[in-house]
Amino acid sequence: MSNKKITTKIGEAIRQGKYLSIYYKNKQGEVKPFWISILNITPNDKIVVDMFNAMKDDPILNTTISISGIQSAEILKFSHYDVSEQLIKKINEDERLQVYEFDRFNNNILNYYLECYKANNDPFLHKTHLIPEIDLTELVNKNPYELSNAQQKQLIKEIYNNDYNKFHDYKLALCEFSIDIEGRGKFIVAYRELTFDPVKKTLFISKGTHFNPNFYIKDVKYSLSYYTDISSADFEEQYISNKAETIELIRGNFLLGELPNTRPEIAVLGYSRIDIAPIYDRINDEHTNKELQIPLKALFKNSSLLDRKNRKEPNIVLLDKNVNIDQLRTIYNSLKYPVTYVQGPPGTGKTQTIVNIIINCLTNNKTLLVTSNNNVPIDGIKDKLILGKYYGKEITIPFIRIGNKQCTLEALQTIKKLYRYETADVPKEKLLHNLKENSKEKNKRLLDKLQHYEERTDLEQNLEFINGLLSKGSYWLLQQEKEKLLNKINSIPLTTDEDVKGIFYSIQGNHSLLQFFYFESLKYSKRLKTKDYIELIEILYITDENEQIREFNTWLSDDKNLEKFTKVFPIILTTNISSRRLGQKFKFDLVTMDEAAQCDIPTSLLPISKAKNMVLIGDTNQLKPIIIFDESKNEKLLKQFHVEDEYNYYYYNNSILSVFKKIDTISREILLSFHYRCGKKIIDYSNKRFYDQRLNLTAVKTSGTVKLLAVTNVNQKDKNAQIEESIAIVNYIKENKLTDVFILTPFRNQENTINHYLQEAKSNNEIDNGVSCGTIHKVQGQENKTIIISTAISRKTTQKTYDWIKNNSELINVGITRAKENLIVVTDLNAIDKLSRKDDDLYALISYAITNGTTEIAQSTVNKFTIGFSNNSKFEDEFYKTMQHYCTLKDTRFKRNVKIIDLFPEESNNTLVNKKEFDGVLFQNNNPKVVFELNGQEHYNNKRTLQSDKAKMDFLASKEIQLLFIPNQYVKHYEFIRELINKFNGDVYQQTLFDNY
Repeated sequence: MSNKKITTKIGEAIRQGKYLSIYYKNKQGEVKPFWISILNITPNDKIVVDMFNAMKDDPILNTTISISGIQSAEILKFSHYDVSEQLIKKINEDERLQVYEFDRFNNNILNYYLECYKANNDPFLHKTHLIPEIDLTELVNKNPYELSNAQQKQLIKEIYNNDYNKFHDYKLALCEFSIDIEGRGKFIVAYRELTFDPVKKTLFISKGTHFNPNFYIKDVKYSLSYYTDISSADFEEQYISNKAETIELIRGNFLLGELPNTRPEIAVLGYSRIDIAPIYDRINDEHTNKELQIPLKALFKNSSLLDRKNRKEPNIVLLDKNVNIDQLRTIYNSLKYPVTYVQGPPGTGKTQTIVNIIINCLTNNKTLLVTSNNNVPIDGIKDKLILGKYYGKEITIPFIRIGNKQCTLEALQTIKKLYRYETADVPKEKLLHNLKENSKEKNKRLLDKLQHYEERTDLEQNLEFINGLLSKGSYWLLQQEKEKLLNKINSIPLTTDEDVKGIFYSIQGNHSLLQFFYFESLKYSKRLKTKDYIELIEILYITDENEQIREFNTWLSDDKNLEKFTKVFPIILTTNISSRRLGQKFKFDLVTMDEAAQCDIPTSLLPISKAKNMVLIGDTNQLKPIIIFDESKNEKLLKQFHVEDEYNYYYYNNSILSVFKKIDTISREILLSFHYRCGKKIIDYSNKRFYDQRLNLTAVKTSGTVKLLAVTNVNQKDKNAQIEESIAIVNYIKENKLTDVFILTPFRNQENTINHYLQEAKSNNEIDNGVSCGTIHKVQGQENKTIIISTAISRKTTQKTYDWIKNNSELINVGITRAKENLIVVTDLNAIDKLSRKDDDLYALISYAITNGTTEIAQSTVNKFTIGFSNNSKFEDEFYKTMQHYCTLKDTRFKRNVKIIDLFPEESNNTLVNKKEFDGVLFQNNNPKVVFELNGQEHYNNKRTLQSDKAKMDFLASKEIQLLFIPNQYVKHYEFIRELINKFNGDVYQQTLFDNY
């Protein structure tokens, strides 16, 4: 049996056209190093290769070696050879080669996401080299370029005999254009990728130029946006069109000591990354062994409505009385159901809701992992975890914040402080029981109302589906079902926000609850003094910080230790990437991810893989994850892993929240609709433009001010840095004595210009220190009394620059929704009139500001609000017509999980199908008429499943039986209609969520 690590590397090398660096054991038992390119592979442990030994001049061509003789294998950095399409096709399709496992995972989606993660990193410069007689023109004109013996020896000596970090990836490049920064280093902006074929002695240069919008120099991140205000895509297009002119344009923004460099240096680019592959290995193992928890089952379309049934009802306690029904539904669904998605627009209380989830996990004895993509939202939650005091004693919620070095050191100090804390108070074990008993009646009333709300939601979805069926043709039994549904809906009390006020217990001002949380927290912390925690306590007293952190992380990576740790700290707060350190197979009861719409998919799967249940909270109408690598790389990866048709899984333009929402329509999606932050005129724009008027503004008590400050921009300090606009903004703040102001601008140069004039005014005590200016990422997550949006548009602004701003609806929406009292838009109206086609989001905002927030607002065509079920699939017509037709037929029945040999005993010896089954079969007069397969062919990612689907398709075609695949978004409807048909025919049918009406 071949080593899977070796065969995985062989598959990787063939698909990527890369050499393998191997140690090979020959027949004499000698182990020697070689670089090999694979020409062919057979099922009997043999591969045909070209071999190169760096110590010798001549390669060994077209020789056969055994796979089992390969002792170790790694992809050879910077290498390339022309692999035949027939060989790639062979390893993908030749069933005889299935004895080898060429992919790391038998799951295309996992392979795809892992490679996306590796690619999505900004580079740094490892080393540069100058090899004689090599420049861009030579390489392009003679591609592939044949190296002399001397050049090849120099390249191998300088580039391959290097210290490379095993946790970094590397790329060989020829610099086209870099910015040399005196005393610091080099920012390589444009380059061509180089690959090396040691057997043919050639260098291959990429046809197109690659770009680095960001670059690390001595651990400091530099950005192309420092030198130009046009988007990265526009810069690349401009550079390719006229290289010299583009370099000259950005040269105008260079600081002292910065110089352009177009010397043809060969550079080794490094890409720092944390290795997340071991966690993906565990996900793959669980997927293969069918041991996935429900959140990951939902990702791979294996979840069911049955996953939502027979779940324990929670006991709900809240921080204070400031809660609405949407927040209550979120807390209730989070505690009861396996997966919940929450759309939380700005100012709707996302953080407060998460705090309440934390509190309720404590009262319901659940472990909880709270994560996000960066530290800001996590620290925002941490800062609100304050319950107050019990008889003057601080109530310490049993949570711990871990993550980077500083966070971990603070966590260790917190643990030490708790360990040393002495008190005569003794935990009271019966408090939780008494609390639940005393609140039982009130909790039941609350849960009844929430259950009514959820039940009505399900029934209304079924009514929507019945109406869809009836739209394809009338049938009296369906009409009867519609009437029954309507009667059932009308029989369930309508639950409103007012209905749930006052029927829940809140901690604030409640002596009994404060007592409970004080003694409950004491119970957790006192466990540190037991013998189970001796190893942890020893770690607390290690004096070397790095050693202490290393030992603590190692201790936490053990499942038994993590389980013990959660008995002291059942609530753990950390970032997505840092969650990788928490155990191996241990599962938290719940993971709650904040700002999930900004979380990238690959790293988000780390905490999700560590939990039994999941809540994703975010706003898909605001900032998206930052994607660094270009779309052509994404397309290449999609093709490589055969997922180009899996649109819902695309890494580009998706967050973990948007992907799950597209894939999983079984789980509940909740909109936090009650807005509390902005004045009514301010939020009204975003509500109508971006949120389809779904926000509830009844809690907004102030009108708010929306105003336009018109300027005429003539003079620019730098590109997109408008002097007149900057001065006008500073003067407006002075004249109106404004405090707590944030000035938002899309351009870095404008930010610098405004800050220049702000600093002058502050030094003269003319402006409050609470006034600041920045770009969008500096304002995300905060709020201010006044937000000023500086558009920095002039008649000199290019159309491309304007189009970038006007289509950046996330920037506009984020900016507006930070303003509590005043929103001021500053712009040059003549320039806007020249550049805008009068149909974009920026123009709509300016028009709204001109009239002080009194004009009508149309919905955005760029940033549309999406929540709930959508019937826009190409599949819809066929599905509705087919199901409507079979609803009207007599003597029909459904059966699920039907074995093929039960239907066709004559196929018992057919090895292609005799062990397979169908998800569902519709019979008429006892004859199979339609076979249904859930989560259809286009949705499977497992190669073996794809092969199984094909065998079923071919088999059914031979029997002339209709096959209907059910895309995931129709699973609810499929299960509902299946039982409906059986009901029409008087059969006993299996219970689903939709029964008993």
